[in-house]
Amino acid sequence: MGDVDIFKAELEGSAAAMSRAVSELDQARADLTGEGFGIENPAGRAGLRLAVRGQIETLRDTALNRSVAASTLSANVQAIADDFGMLDDELFGK
Repeated sequence: MGDVDIFKAELEGSAAAMSRAVSELDQARADLTGEGFGIENPAGRAGLRLAVRGQIETLRDTALNRSVAASTLSANVQAIADDFGMLDDELFGK
């Protein structure tokens, strides 16, 4: 296995790991809801409930943004790995 193959394999492994992490993040994000977190409206705590709901929504939005960015990064790493494959073909005529 040549150097190009080793680097390509490492890049493909990294892209796959990022894809798995994105999937896990998406699953965790789906579990975050602004309802049912144990704060109803006891003793006029509607403000607390709304504040918690707002923070959960902010967390969901942030997780979504990170998920999109990580998906893009994973695709870019895979594209680089594919370019390594083309480089190997050019160098060694495979």
